[in-house]
Amino acid sequence: MNGRRKKIKILVDGRWFDNRYSGVTTSIKGLYNALALDPDFEITVIGSNIENLKNNFKSNITFIHLSVRSKFKWLYYDIPKIIKSEKYDFAHFQYICPLNRKCKYIVTLHDLLFLDYKKSFPIRFIIKNTILFYLSAKKADILL
Repeated sequence: MNGRRKKIKILVDGRWFDNRYSGVTTSIKGLYNALALDPDFEITVIGSNIENLKNNFKSNITFIHLSVRSKFKWLYYDIPKIIKSEKYDFAHFQYICPLNRKCKYIVTLHDLLFLDYKKSFPIRFIIKNTILFYLSAKKADILL
């Protein structure tokens, strides 16, 4: 090595930018555009709408294109395969992360309104998300 520290490699699940904007996209955009200014970090955002990602993130962030398929196959097969092959130090997910750990996971749970306002949500949504959010929170090395 040339005396410089190894960069911390972070993979960000950017599929939230494939559809509509929300508080989730605003949060991810702000966090990683700021972090990308630090030369100790190497940020990669993965998504299917690369043009949208390029319009939202600084040029020193790299992008990986994955075609839109089943979100569970994407999350539980494609992303872990990329994490392993590219040797990421961290992977950041919103709400749900892969159950098979390939690096350290950061999971952000932006809101849990469905737990407090059960009558406002379908029962299948409540059951599915209660289980998946709980499992992801348990897998997270960093929980936000």
